[in-house]
Amino acid sequence: MTPTPPAAPDAKTLDPVTLMLGSSGVVLVVLLILIVASCLVWLIWFLKSAQLRRLQNAERSFEKAAETVDKSAELVALALRHKSSPGGRVVIELAKRHRQRNATSELLLAVAKRAKTTRSTPDWPAP
Repeated sequence: MTPTPPAAPDAKTLDPVTLMLGSSGVVLVVLLILIVASCLVWLIWFLKSAQLRRLQNAERSFEKAAETVDKSAELVALALRHKSSPGGRVVIELAKRHRQRNATSELLLAVAKRAKTTRSTPDWPAP
């Protein structure tokens, strides 16, 4: 007498939706948390991509307009019109310190780096 091989699992029981709905309460909660976390990651990625695109467009606009400027006062005025661009923020911060006597190149470089990384206006309204 030869043993019979085990029956292949029913294809219906291996369906991911059926497995999820048939799981215990703890497993179901973990799966729902993972689904929500995944959706949040995609939302954050989309919002960050849109923010970076806006920054790139603002910087491109500022750089294009800055190519035609001859005087430093005109550059500062242009930067004031392009406050949302990183380059405009750098010019504004450096212009604030142009008469400072102890302004070393290291200090000005730190000011420029800080100006590039800070936002002048938030993307959402303040509470």
